[in-house]
Amino acid sequence: LTTSKLEAFVDAYATRPAHVPRKDSGNQTVDQATGDPDSVDWKLKRLDEKYAHELERERAMPFATMEERMQKYQRETDARAKQEIEQEVARIRATEIAQVRVEERMRYRRE
Repeated sequence: LTTSKLEAFVDAYATRPAHVPRKDSGNQTVDQATGDPDSVDWKLKRLDEKYAHELERERAMPFATMEERMQKYQRETDARAKQEIEQEVARIRATEIAQVRVEERMRYRRE
């Protein structure tokens, strides 16, 4: 009996078991320039970059806070100095006015 290859294939296909275990296999290639966003190495690298950036920002914060405190202290000091100068000017004016009055009284008494 000679059967063609097609007939043999059809017979084999028709008589095969209903469930044949299959194996899936795959091949993954990664573009080294961009990296695979699903790879663990890529995710770890992104986490490292994220936390390095946050750490750098947090390290800069105390200096920013320190600078803000220094500016606040400068404003307070300037306000205090301005108030002291105004008080001193007012005291000097009052003293000079009192001195001029005393001199005018003395001049008036002499005449």
